[in-house]
Amino acid sequence: MTLRTLNFQRHAGRVSGGGFGRLLAIMLAVTCLCFGHQPMQAQTGGEAGIQGTVADATGAAIPNATVIVKSNATGVELTRQTNGDGLYTVSPIIPGVYTVTVKAAGFETFVQKNLQANALVMTPLNIGMKVGAQDTTVEVTGAPPALETTNATLGLTIQNETYTNLPLTLNGQMRDPTAFGTLAPGAQGGARLPLIGGTGNYLGQLYLDGLPAETVSQQGDNRVVSQSLSVDAVDQMQVVTSTPPAEYAGAGAENFTMKSGTLQYHGSVKDFLRNTALDAWQFVKPATGKPIDHQNELAATFSGHVPGTKRIFFFVAYDKYHNRTQNNAASYTIPTLQMRTGDFRQLGCLGIKAAADQAACATAGGPSGTSGSVTYGGTTVAVTPYLYDPTTNSCPAGSSCSRQPFVSGGSYNVIPSNYISAISQAMEQWLPTPTNSNVVNNYTAPLAKGYDNHAIDWRVDFDWTPKHRISTVGSMGAVNYLNNFGAPNLPLPYVGGDNAAIFPKAYDVQDAYTISNTMVNQFKFGYVRFFQNISDATQNTKYGLNKLGVTNLPSGQGGYTFPLETFNTTTAFGTAQQAWRTSATSTQLTTPNNFALVDNLQWVKGAHSLTFGISIQWQQINNANPATFTGDLSLAPSANSTANYVGTSLSTTATGYSYASFLLGAYGTTTTALQYVSEEGGRYRPIAPYVEDTWKVNSKLTIDAGLRWDYLPPYREVKDHWSFLNPTGINPATGTAGYNEFAGNYGGAGVSCQCRTPVPTYWNNWGPRVGITFQSDPKTVWRAGLGRVFSQAGGVGGRGGAFNGTGQLGFNTTATSPTEITTGINAAPSFYLNSSSALGSLANTDMFGAGYVYPTAPTPGAATQILDAGHYISPTTNKVVTASTAPGYADPHFSSRAPDVMFYNAGIEHAVTDSLTMAVNYVGNQSHHLINSTNTGTGTARGYWSNQLNPVYLVGLGAATDSTGKLPLLTAPANSANVAKAQALMSGISIPAFYQAAANAGDTTATIQQGLVAYPQYSGLSDTWGNVGNFSYNSLQVTVQQRLSHGLTFNFNYTWARNVGDDGPYRTGYALPSGSVSRSTQAYKMNRIDRSETTVSTPNVIHAFGVWNLPFGKGHIGGGNPIVSALVSGWQINSIATYASGTPVQITYGGCTTGLQGQCMPDYNPAYTGTARQNGKFGTSASGRLASNLSNVQYFNPTAFIAPTSVNAGTGVAALNLIGNAARTGADGLRNPAQWNIDSGVRRTIPLYGRFAFTFEADFFNTLNHVLFSSPNAVYGSSTFGQIASASNSPRSILLAGHITF
Repeated sequence: MTLRTLNFQRHAGRVSGGGFGRLLAIMLAVTCLCFGHQPMQAQTGGEAGIQGTVADATGAAIPNATVIVKSNATGVELTRQTNGDGLYTVSPIIPGVYTVTVKAAGFETFVQKNLQANALVMTPLNIGMKVGAQDTTVEVTGAPPALETTNATLGLTIQNETYTNLPLTLNGQMRDPTAFGTLAPGAQGGARLPLIGGTGNYLGQLYLDGLPAETVSQQGDNRVVSQSLSVDAVDQMQVVTSTPPAEYAGAGAENFTMKSGTLQYHGSVKDFLRNTALDAWQFVKPATGKPIDHQNELAATFSGHVPGTKRIFFFVAYDKYHNRTQNNAASYTIPTLQMRTGDFRQLGCLGIKAAADQAACATAGGPSGTSGSVTYGGTTVAVTPYLYDPTTNSCPAGSSCSRQPFVSGGSYNVIPSNYISAISQAMEQWLPTPTNSNVVNNYTAPLAKGYDNHAIDWRVDFDWTPKHRISTVGSMGAVNYLNNFGAPNLPLPYVGGDNAAIFPKAYDVQDAYTISNTMVNQFKFGYVRFFQNISDATQNTKYGLNKLGVTNLPSGQGGYTFPLETFNTTTAFGTAQQAWRTSATSTQLTTPNNFALVDNLQWVKGAHSLTFGISIQWQQINNANPATFTGDLSLAPSANSTANYVGTSLSTTATGYSYASFLLGAYGTTTTALQYVSEEGGRYRPIAPYVEDTWKVNSKLTIDAGLRWDYLPPYREVKDHWSFLNPTGINPATGTAGYNEFAGNYGGAGVSCQCRTPVPTYWNNWGPRVGITFQSDPKTVWRAGLGRVFSQAGGVGGRGGAFNGTGQLGFNTTATSPTEITTGINAAPSFYLNSSSALGSLANTDMFGAGYVYPTAPTPGAATQILDAGHYISPTTNKVVTASTAPGYADPHFSSRAPDVMFYNAGIEHAVTDSLTMAVNYVGNQSHHLINSTNTGTGTARGYWSNQLNPVYLVGLGAATDSTGKLPLLTAPANSANVAKAQALMSGISIPAFYQAAANAGDTTATIQQGLVAYPQYSGLSDTWGNVGNFSYNSLQVTVQQRLSHGLTFNFNYTWARNVGDDGPYRTGYALPSGSVSRSTQAYKMNRIDRSETTVSTPNVIHAFGVWNLPFGKGHIGGGNPIVSALVSGWQINSIATYASGTPVQITYGGCTTGLQGQCMPDYNPAYTGTARQNGKFGTSASGRLASNLSNVQYFNPTAFIAPTSVNAGTGVAALNLIGNAARTGADGLRNPAQWNIDSGVRRTIPLYGRFAFTFEADFFNTLNHVLFSSPNAVYGSSTFGQIASASNSPRSILLAGHITF
């Protein structure tokens, strides 16, 4: 046999049913399209494939040629015959490096070595055969140019040899395999996954080996992978940024392929270390020193084949992460040791201005006695009472009321010991000792934090026969918080936060079966779980209220956890005691499960490679928050309980102290939710059939196209435990439209909708995809693509409302203690928790008061229909009912619409060399029905459906005063006189009779403007799933990529982009009539005034990353000298550099006076000229770049803006401003600071024995230790407007690691 080796490329309405019938009909319609001659694209099911044609020297197809594809790693071979068009397709195969051998009678045998096949794409390999003897072999060892000739999909693939050699930090968790997704062209950092094409957060789709790796509440969330998949288990990472194949959903797809076993046994043990000593100082140096930073990761892998067979291959990885750090120390006010006994004389020291004198007073225990004065240093303090006995009320007829001051031991302000509650003493017994002798700010402490995480990953491939492969992939993680505590930094049980653990899991089984030479079926079934276990740190411990002497506790957590205690300030004592457990979280369980099935039937027919596929998901999420009948109880001892009267009302102006009231066990009015329905279960069933084909029109032109239909039914609760606003039904209390209605059949017709959901299914989620590639010469490919994709968000799943829909109003109720009385002889707290005999008949240990009976579950009926409605007179009490926020509204149109993105791109790719390619692409998209995930302000685009005031009333009534001439008409009560005046000014105004009656009865909150909103009986309205965001993104993307050659691989990409949309904040959700916008006569259609650059618009983005194995040592420069070789061989350097220009500034205004509008914004100052930027570069001043510039230098000139004009100027009443005219984003061209960073690393690999080697690694994050700055304060009118408060990045840190590999 003759062998020739060549080292180059050879060129060549309401829903009561499930709508299954309609669903089936559409699926059949899609299936019918499969069997026509529509050009569509072949798929890989998350794996790889090789596809091409075999032709002779004239370009004529060679049928029946034998194509053998052999894995270099496992030796497994797959064989195909070319069809009559010379076309072959080998798919699915495990991503990796392959050798392709082609044999045909009358032609020389062709062998292509080192062909890299990547996941998610068909790797093209067109083969030109030479006439000759079959035993003569043409062998090509150089990999062909990395040109994509089969589709127009854009994105980025990073392979393992690059992936694991780039610097990747430990940052509160193990190395994150998803961190590199932001390096793709057109990608930028997002809340979880990267933002692709500027579309927003939580819209991308995450895949593990081609199956969805997220749950319905983790749409676009990287944690299922980042917290369960070791970096060392990843073989490849792919990001799809435009025109995705029809198999994939989401506004950007990110897929991770697990490593597989090989014929050789391979393994590694790696240890990574970060330590405080290796971190640079922060830009602002903490007084307590560097923050503690101790992080360690231990990772191990092992792979190979089962001994005795070469058909079963395995890979397993284990990763363990340990972290200990602490929050910066913070100062708090806690009771002094003296106060804890009931002696509050030290409070009398707080009025002393001289610090030394105040300290002397506190040390002496405060002013003593009941008269006269005491001198401390140079300050004399009068002895006055400020704590009073609540059991001594006296209200003589016709005169003011009074109480007796507390006196004990001959001094005012000392509570007698027999008054102090044993329950309160039990609650305070764990308080720490103050760290200084001050009365306030007397305790300083950090807060220890940390994690102990681990992950186990595996893959097993069983090549049962050459035609049949069965695989399983799994990743399991555990995120164990040392604690999830937060402020205050106090010991248990007073600290905030909770205990938490997260357990992400993803498993799948796969079956690939070759039916015939032209037909292959691929089946995958997967399961994802992201269980979040959050528990109260005091639950079932000695800290529980049931252990502290409290009786008549509600069942559930409220009875066996420590309460949240809030201590309020008073005029006399402006610094309250630090509240306890302010950020505590009740025990809750969140259990999302996702089952996914994907099946692809691939069929090569003529010049077409077709795929018929379907994706089905069973999405479930159960959430119990709290996980029991009650959550943590919140208690608030009121200073009124130790205050004296002023006239006949208790006054805390000069008397009363909340902590003193606490020691008495005296509490204000307290409420707690009673969860008769504590667990909610959201259910979704997305189904997506799709068809596609890659049509090889000729040797140069390929058309790939596909059609996907997404069936995305809206939210269902598994037991119909949810309620919503019925916008048209009549409220029994008000006689007007709008009331609370249940899903299901609770309470009968009217009370419930007799349906699973009020949201109809939207049936037209058709997603065509088409791409055209034209190879004009062996090194140049032109391409254009167009693809419409849908994601999950809003009413069809994704994030908000995923488990509880629009809410559960009417299923649960609230326990409320008696109203605290603050006037007259009966003034008293709501209840006492104090068994002392000193309280006489007031003594009590029952929660909410003696003999309190907890309310039973609501009965569905008229009483539940009117819940939260107000501004009407109750026929039972003849009093005005206070209005609350309306039940959540499920818009029947927008709630059913999924985020809809039309991607399009066109460009050219050129192979400069066999290993270096350059691509220039125009990439854009039009996006609709987006969730406003990037809205950082207030206001919504849903004016009517968020109870906003239509600005036509601002124009028509804003300048008028009420009937008394003392108030603006809009903010005046809607009594008969004011309504008449409004109707005289604007014909057609209608304010409901019930509402006017409430105003006539003295309801001052029943204003004219509130009466003119859509549902005046509610104080607010929440449009839960109003997905109305619209983006328009256009970009130019340039990419230069060097495949590994001569030890060097790199990728450089630049994106210029402009992103325009209406992602919030919003001034109003209504059209703006002429005269409603300040200093303007222009009118605007709905939301058009707020359409501008999006808040995430980043005009210039640069990503560059690479790895270089230095050419020194054995086999390279200096390799002939053993000493030189020993010193300089095996070195590698790597780096990641990124730059992103600043996003547009959102200038808002905090001084608007017109109510029921959206985001308040200022005007441009018409008298100002020039730019609003001042004082040089961000973070600098005349003295340079100093920490002292923070919160000191103003980088925006406030005189560039001005408050909006008043519509009622000159009327002599409170001003009502018009709508501000400044741009929503980028006013006056203002942009936030640009962000850039360089990470770098150096490694050296030293051979040990045989295939064993040791690698030392040092990675430098923020290598240059360059400080970046956060966005300046953009609230016009704020005292810190234009000032930067902090750095936005971390100082340089160094990670050290050692690897042993074989």
